[in-house]
Amino acid sequence: GHVFHMGRPADRPIVFTPSGEVGFAVQDDGTVGVFRLASDGAATVISEGLAGDFYADSLRWMPSGEGFFVVDGNFPKNGGGLYPVGVGCDVSLTAESRVLDSKNARDVFFDEETGDALLCARGALGSTEVAHVHRISLGTTPELVASKDAFGDDEAITSFAARTKNGKHLILGDNSAFSAVPNRVAAVEVTATGLGAVQTLTGVDDPYSIAVSPFDD
Repeated sequence: GHVFHMGRPADRPIVFTPSGEVGFAVQDDGTVGVFRLASDGAATVISEGLAGDFYADSLRWMPSGEGFFVVDGNFPKNGGGLYPVGVGCDVSLTAESRVLDSKNARDVFFDEETGDALLCARGALGSTEVAHVHRISLGTTPELVASKDAFGDDEAITSFAARTKNGKHLILGDNSAFSAVPNRVAAVEVTATGLGAVQTLTGVDDPYSIAVSPFDD
C-alpha cells in the first residue's frame, strides 16, 4: 500500500544497491529517479530526477560499490556512452563526466575476475560498427580489449541485453523493424580475458526483453 512519486518511468528494470535499500529508476526524460526503502517498505524519494550530461537508457551498479553507471544509447556526438554516478554513504549523488563514448549502447555488465566492462553497443572506443559486444578495461584511460560481431551483419538493433547467472554468456535481442533480415537472438561467450564463440538463434520475432533462467539451463 505504499505510494511515492518521481518522474514517469521508462520501460527498464530498476537497479538496487546490493543491500536492496536504495533503488535507481530510468525515467522517460533521460533522468534517474532515486529512492530509499525502509524495512516496512515505505519509500523516501532522494531525487525525483537526477540529471547529468547523459540521457539514461539503462543502469548498472558498479562492482566497486561506489555508485552506478548510466548507459546513454545515443551516437557519440550526441552524448552516447558510459557515465559514472557516485553514491555517498549518505546517498548523496555525484553525476560525473563520460568515461567512454559508444554508439547505440544498450547495457553494460562487469567481469567479476578482471573488472572489465562488457558493453553491448554497436561501437565503442573506435571499434567497428558491426561489433555488438565489447570487453573494455576501465582503467584511468579505458582500453578496448576485444569486440565481437554477434549477428554477422550491420542490420541488427539491439533491443535488450542480459547475462546468464553463471556469467558465461551475454544474450542480445535484435528487434530491428527496418531490416530485411528477420529478428534474432544471439549468445556471445564470455571467456576469461576476452569474448568467445557466438551462437545466433533465428525465428524469434520481436525480442523486446530477455530474462535468463536462474538455474543456468
